[in-house]
Amino acid sequence: MLASTASTECRTVSVGSVFPQGSTTSPFSAPRDVAVSAAGTVATVVQGTSQVVHELSINPSSRVVTHSKQVALSPSTLATNILSLSYATVGVGSMLRDNTIGDETIILGDVHGGLEARQPSDMLYMPNRPASPGGVNYIAMLNFENNIHPGCSAVASTRSSDVIYCAVTKPSALKNYIVKIAASDDPSHNGYPMSFDFVGAPAGEEIGSIDGAGTGLKLSSPASMCLSPDDVTLYVAEKGAHKIRAINTTSRTSETICGSPGALAGSQDGVGSSARLESPHGIALSADGSTLIIAEAGGHRIRSLDIASRTLTTLAGSSTSAAGLADGDGEAARFSTPSGVAISPDGKVILVADHNNDRVRRLTLA
Repeated sequence: MLASTASTECRTVSVGSVFPQGSTTSPFSAPRDVAVSAAGTVATVVQGTSQVVHELSINPSSRVVTHSKQVALSPSTLATNILSLSYATVGVGSMLRDNTIGDETIILGDVHGGLEARQPSDMLYMPNRPASPGGVNYIAMLNFENNIHPGCSAVASTRSSDVIYCAVTKPSALKNYIVKIAASDDPSHNGYPMSFDFVGAPAGEEIGSIDGAGTGLKLSSPASMCLSPDDVTLYVAEKGAHKIRAINTTSRTSETICGSPGALAGSQDGVGSSARLESPHGIALSADGSTLIIAEAGGHRIRSLDIASRTLTTLAGSSTSAAGLADGDGEAARFSTPSGVAISPDGKVILVADHNNDRVRRLTLA
């Protein structure tokens, strides 16, 4: 649950911008995604093709968020277009042959290559890891078809096991699917002890937006993912179909929990299939799994989805999908193509990667 126990409609949502301490100049350039560490005191922001990662400092008691530093990815030539990130869990260490991995290790999703693990202190590659072919130290190059090199548009790490989910996109081949990467005793992938399995349509299937089980599950431009606290449900922001999907990671069955079955875009709040979204691009789940926060890139606003009732409401931004740059309360605030979102563990702070405004925004709920 978010910080306030009142209903979303009754809350006052205040929107501000994140700056370095003592400055009012934004250090960001087209931020793509943001994630908050398990401790809730640090956040990380990625900027896509600029190959720069920013670190934010969060004061949980005062809700003050400041920009603390920025680091160029090293070596920069290997990280070409970082679209997503996730803080790893301790279990991922066995997959990467590095038992020192903890909740502060960052997994980066590169749409032009695959997955990478980075140390947050200096954003260098994790130590004690063999290089992949060609010297590129990716966790996984994700080359499932010899003639096509897919990339990762979204990444999510489990809390209770050593599993990473990666949304694979192949724009040139018009293919989307999700891959489950798990630790394995067989070091058959570039020397790493890991295994691969498909969630939904396997390689070779076309883009679609169809609920179902196994190979009957098809996706259209998955842009963001997050997991329920028990790691059973994988939530997917389906940008191309303007909806939110819930995939059971055990049965591999999918269900649309918000948005039009006919992939219709819109701005209206509502329940389940009566609600409308415009290109949802970033999602984050509250620590207790009750509330999904949605960065709506096409509608230039931030939405809130109650998981139990499937009720969608607007937290901040224009009800008419107007883009802009303005701090303020609720509908008075303006965003421009918000592409990523994160929630602090205590639910007091929501961070938004406001892509076209070159800013990271802070939402607090009274």
